[in-house]
Amino acid sequence: MTKKLKDMRIYKQNTNHVEKIEKLICLMLTMLIAIAIMATSAIACQPCQSKLDFEQSLQQADLVIVGKRIDYDPEEKMPSRIKVKIIKVLKGEIKEAQIEVKSWYGMCGYGIVVDDQIYVMILIKSSEMQGVYTTVNTGCSVTQLLVKSNKVSVDGKNMSIEDISKIINTLP
Repeated sequence: MTKKLKDMRIYKQNTNHVEKIEKLICLMLTMLIAIAIMATSAIACQPCQSKLDFEQSLQQADLVIVGKRIDYDPEEKMPSRIKVKIIKVLKGEIKEAQIEVKSWYGMCGYGIVVDDQIYVMILIKSSEMQGVYTTVNTGCSVTQLLVKSNKVSVDGKNMSIEDISKIINTLP
């Protein structure tokens, strides 16, 4: 066997060896990426272990308003924040005519998820986002009530906005 032929065989063996190592590295990187993707997408919306009732939600709220979402777009899916026009303040003090409210947390609707109708919204000041409001108890509470003819339905009972104000005034 000539030296040239022998060198070519060694070169071919080395090339095959390098290709195998490259394929192994690619396979390992693909597996790591797949594990990373699966780990991040495995975090699902957590259900409430317990939910605050209407009076508990009102008691823990910083702000209870009658409001209407002013940036509603039926085409928009899962906005992280919404803009709400304040119609009436039932609890708390606020100078603004409109506020920003946390709506969707990723794919989880723990915030206020509403259309462009009028709602009573039960809110707290966000500790994480300056000037933004969010739901009481991370949404494990009564968060909003649809207003129809100046009434809302609470646990199957119709109640006026004034009735809610009276309840708020009797809370400790």
